Amino acid sequence: MAEARNVIAAGFEMEKVKKEKATVYIVDVIRPKGVNLEKADIHVLVPILGSEKAAKEAIIYHYKFMGGFAAKLTPSQVKHLKKQPGVFGFEPDRISTHLMYGPGG
Repeated sequence: MAEARNVIAAGFEMEKVKKEKATVYIVDVIRPKGVNLEKADIHVLVPILGSEKAAKEAIIYHYKFMGGFAAKLTPSQVKHLKKQPGVFGFEPDRISTHLMYGPGG
């Protein structure tokens, strides 16, 4: 019975994520030296998004000099992003959000 409740709860959580509106976030990361920056950024998102393909689709831009990337994420995904190793900051990208959704985001 408890297992059935967990399956229902997980299904509810997945449905909630599907309904959330994704917005662009700038994610600050610490990348190991000598590692391909795109692969390192994708590696951060795979546990949250579930696949390398989904991570590649979410990432909009890789920042070469400031150590980070821009990605389209939902609030639930950002909540999990906080727990990822190497992530030390993030914030909504106000310019992209304004251009995608208009004033008031």
